[in-house]
Amino acid sequence: MRYRTLSIRQLWEKTQEDPFNKDMYLERDVLDKLKKNLDTPKIEIIYGPRRSGKTTLLMFLIDHLNTQAVKESNIWYINLDLISDYSLFENPEKFIYLFDKSQVEGKVYLFIDEIQRLSAPGLFLKGIYDSRRNIKVFISGSASFDIKAKVKEYLTGRKRLHLVLPLSFREIIKAGDIIPADLYNQKLGMDNYAEWIKADEVYRKYLLEELENVMIYGSYPAVYALQNTETKLEELNEIYNSYLKKDVFDYIKVERPEVFNNLVTVLGSQVGNIINISELCSLLSSNRDTTERYLGILKDTFIVSFLPPFASNKRSEIKYANKIYFNDLGIRNLTQKKMSPIAGRPDAGSVIENMVFIEMQKKLAMLDDIYYWRTKSKAEVDFVYSREDRITPVEVKTGSATIGTLTRSFHSFIETYNPPKAIFLNKDKFAHFKVNQTDVFYVPLHWFLLAGSAMID
Repeated sequence: MRYRTLSIRQLWEKTQEDPFNKDMYLERDVLDKLKKNLDTPKIEIIYGPRRSGKTTLLMFLIDHLNTQAVKESNIWYINLDLISDYSLFENPEKFIYLFDKSQVEGKVYLFIDEIQRLSAPGLFLKGIYDSRRNIKVFISGSASFDIKAKVKEYLTGRKRLHLVLPLSFREIIKAGDIIPADLYNQKLGMDNYAEWIKADEVYRKYLLEELENVMIYGSYPAVYALQNTETKLEELNEIYNSYLKKDVFDYIKVERPEVFNNLVTVLGSQVGNIINISELCSLLSSNRDTTERYLGILKDTFIVSFLPPFASNKRSEIKYANKIYFNDLGIRNLTQKKMSPIAGRPDAGSVIENMVFIEMQKKLAMLDDIYYWRTKSKAEVDFVYSREDRITPVEVKTGSATIGTLTRSFHSFIETYNPPKAIFLNKDKFAHFKVNQTDVFYVPLHWFLLAGSAMID
């Protein structure tokens, strides 16, 4: 893989040749979209947690340009984590001056890694975009609050955002190339239940083994690629400690590191629960402002996500309290010092529910949302999937299901909202029946995690 990078004179004249064997990496679903955007003018912003695969995506794109016979002189790459002088990237006029001086023929593809290191990246990128030079820009960054806050004001109408989280279960199974993609891309319907049941007999063991691996060690690409459980744990520990040191302690500079660490541990024990700020303050011996700030940091650095409640105008429904989930179960399990097999663990139900949240979140389209539903009388549905004006309740049951039997809360939601479809996840059953006008689909958990709600849409 060949490209140009900065020389000591701050000119793009230093040729860099790095080994890049793309067969060693799992190809991400977003890669095809990025390739299609190579010749469009908008700035492509790739953001997400540290070590989720953003730099690898940039390498895939550079490798692709190499195979398309784009000259190395037209491919510029820099990692801002590896330099100390940012002056060229703080001054768009200087950058454009040096760009013009380089006299490169044709389009230049500019890749900037770890853009959050700049104090004003939005102003710099706007300067490049508005210069009308023939430059296609790709940037990556690790902190959403920095990326969004620093570019929002300047790049309206000039950017596309691409969130890159750790590997999805679908990406893992797709890379394994054991299950035909046309199988899990088809819809579940009344005419093909036998086909799905047969597929489950063939692939169930494989899917459950892969799922167990992800639910214990998570799906950061570097962790997933390792085979030995000890080295997986070492890599996971390194990712988390690097996050704490580089993002939390050195960069954000939290004032009370011990409170921050304890907060992560406490939240790990409460996945799937409603966040109670007062309780957290008491447990952490912290004030409300500090606790809420640290919760915001964990959200903006992609360690946790908040799930809001689904509510209409009904007075009986909870409207404001968020639930907490981790964005990677390996990180969550590490904070709890629980890396044993999921079956039989006291937290098995919480882990499985968190896994469903992770995969639903990764499959959300632009106009989609997910919520939970709960009434003041404690009726609750785990997830409510919303697409435009359609809602689909999703209930998670870790054991086998009895066909025709639903929880009282699930019945209550269906009777209240009359959704066209509902999904009841369980251990091993495919089935369908109607409650009033609602089609209720029983789906094994492992197939839903692979195919998502698209299998019944």
